[in-house]
Amino acid sequence: MKNDLRFEAVYPYSPERVWRALTDPVELGQWLMPNDFEARLGHKFQFKTRPVPGFDGIVNCEVTELDVPRRLEYKWRADTSTRW
Repeated sequence: MKNDLRFEAVYPYSPERVWRALTDPVELGQWLMPNDFEARLGHKFQFKTRPVPGFDGIVNCEVTELDVPRRLEYKWRADTSTRW
């Protein structure tokens, strides 16, 4: 079963400012998790956080769509035994 999530929001900032908040690894890490994100189609990256029972703290991700500065999509999987 495939579950797609789509989130949309309107912010009182320019698309460029919102884009920077979503794609700069430092800014992204400040509100989400430390990461090695790059705004590059096909880039595989990780979010990392403190492990807890049943979760090793690593979320594997891949950039799947990129239209600077308007569209960003990536997939993620917390199951680190599965590699893409």
